[in-house]
Amino acid sequence: MDNISSYLEKFRKFKNPRDEKENIAHTIKTITGFAISIDEFKVQKGILFLKTNPYLRNEIYSKKNFILDEIKKQKIASITDIK
Repeated sequence: MDNISSYLEKFRKFKNPRDEKENIAHTIKTITGFAISIDEFKVQKGILFLKTNPYLRNEIYSKKNFILDEIKKQKIASITDIK
């Protein structure tokens, strides 16, 4: 029984992608003051791609460095750029 629990322990380290996206959306809302849904962006190869309206996109771009620093500080995801 001990072998099974030690084997299953390694799977607890995997993060749920939905939780990661929700944390990113919360960080963006905290810094910009604008809510963004998890359907309005995607993370691919370390880059956060925005699929939202131009006004909100510009607000996020203007605070890009603050958002990236906060994501790195909280270890939410390994995002290097926002496009």
